[in-house]
Amino acid sequence: MNTFKINKEFKNNINELPSDAGVYKFLNKQNTPIYIGKAKNVRKRVKSYFLNNEKLSQKVRSLKKEAAFLEITLTTSEIEALILEQHLIKSFKPKYNVHFKDDKGYPWIKIDKKKDFPSINYFLGKKTSDSVLYGPYPNRVSVREALAVIQRTFKLRDCSDGFFKSRSRPCLQYEIGRCSAPCVGGISQTDYKLSVDSAERLLKGQGNVVISNLYLQMDKSSESRNYEKAAFYRDQIVSIREVQRKQSISGYQEDRDAVVLFQNSNKRVIGVTQVRGGWIISHKSFSISLREIEGKDTLEEFILSYYLSQGYCPSRILVSTPLKNKLLLQKALSEYHGKIISISHRLRLKDKGLIEIANKNTRDINKEEPCLSLDFQKIFRDLALIINSASDIQRVECYDISHLSGSTPVGSCVVFGTKGKINKDYRLYNIKEELGGNDSGSMKDLVKRRFKKGNKNTTPDLILVDGGPVQLNIVNTTLKEMGFFKTHVIALSKGYKRKSQNDSIHIIGKSRINLDIASQSHKFLQIVRDEAHRFAIDNLKKKRVKLLKKSSIDEIPGIGQEKRRALIRYFGSVEKISYASISELEKVPGIGQMYARSISMAFKR
Repeated sequence: MNTFKINKEFKNNINELPSDAGVYKFLNKQNTPIYIGKAKNVRKRVKSYFLNNEKLSQKVRSLKKEAAFLEITLTTSEIEALILEQHLIKSFKPKYNVHFKDDKGYPWIKIDKKKDFPSINYFLGKKTSDSVLYGPYPNRVSVREALAVIQRTFKLRDCSDGFFKSRSRPCLQYEIGRCSAPCVGGISQTDYKLSVDSAERLLKGQGNVVISNLYLQMDKSSESRNYEKAAFYRDQIVSIREVQRKQSISGYQEDRDAVVLFQNSNKRVIGVTQVRGGWIISHKSFSISLREIEGKDTLEEFILSYYLSQGYCPSRILVSTPLKNKLLLQKALSEYHGKIISISHRLRLKDKGLIEIANKNTRDINKEEPCLSLDFQKIFRDLALIINSASDIQRVECYDISHLSGSTPVGSCVVFGTKGKINKDYRLYNIKEELGGNDSGSMKDLVKRRFKKGNKNTTPDLILVDGGPVQLNIVNTTLKEMGFFKTHVIALSKGYKRKSQNDSIHIIGKSRINLDIASQSHKFLQIVRDEAHRFAIDNLKKKRVKLLKKSSIDEIPGIGQEKRRALIRYFGSVEKISYASISELEKVPGIGQMYARSISMAFKR
């Protein structure tokens, strides 16, 4: 290792530096590494930093100003230099080197193995030392789908400890075949642990190992004439085989990663989708600013940084674009991990499908808000001119009504200010069931509740309504009736074939205005309208899910919590209640002839 002080004498004698492969470190005055690089020819590479080249990037110029010393370590080959470089970067984390940031906030699957009967749940938050987590997954939907597979196959509980300890009868999850009811002794601790172990193996991508073990358990049970347990293992095998059949990447005989590059306005993002044992087991994203990666190949830098710091690397890495130094990277990874590793961009049909999955996951996670690039203050000035407002616009609200075939109607209110969304002021209104399907009545009800006494301190300057002249007049009239005369109202209606470029703007006392897709103010109105619709739909789905989680007993008038508990305790399950006769129902404490008839009729609809 040689150290040189960077001064005029060093620059004059730079041609005396060795021309071998090696690693060079720029150090500041405190001898702290600020940049670490590798080169096939150290002299040639270092010399490039000190040429009077006006085309040098701002990053290199800043590096030269701060650098006080240069340290060189020679290696026997370029591969050795590359591996040493990555090791040193990880150790020192120099300020001018590229550092890919792991995008946090991914959802995971958590198994609480401290309990006698571990639960399996969705998890999002800070990992702790006692957490057993699997993933990460690209989004909430992916986690829910994986949990559904695990629960259908292995029947693990997902309830809280308090709920688990208080049970005296199996819950609805048991009734629909998603739990083995360990709370009431429906399964032994030994058998439950076997199911947990199998679920963990499946989540690790060891599906074939799980199936082999289940076959062994099934055969043992059959030999001992425990046919019920043998059928239990058979059903698990069938469930896993069905999932494997549906997996878009099933049939892979070796592990592989798909690595893709995504770029938005201010950063580049690398997405890594991992396949283990023929299963997609996780997706991760790593971001870096465009300024930081300036002049470098992002994919190459990432592959070096990521796979030379991992304890495991698959034998095959799929990339979305060709790599200039592919052979060098392959040799370095193969030497580091002690096996042959190939990097491919010429893909078979199945590999293209995996790359597309990685692309979709990366895009979905890192898509930008459509309003980030908008100049809100200019937009609000333009809107003030459109509606002939004498005062400035500071606050815009948008209302939307959503329902499912007239049932469970909800109203949404989203708010934008001069800096964009004001999420804390978003509101959701549960509309009366009798107004379901009556959009005009629902909108009037929403406006009355929004502007009732106590809400006047946050009066908007402009209200946008999703709809046409009818909705516009309803909102405007309701506001006037409530004494709000200064708030302007406009409506945005869907265009021909519901195409966004055909949308129209409606203003009181003016003719319809065709949307100008080149106008930022018109684009803003569409974004706000779509946000109100999204907020309403998301909450409508949550509301429907809560309703669907209730059993059919909850829909029967007069059957409250106590009567429902009495019915479940007496019959054991909703299914058995549905088959009970009126005379059998009457035997339940608190259920007389009238309620018995109501319950019987409810299940015969």
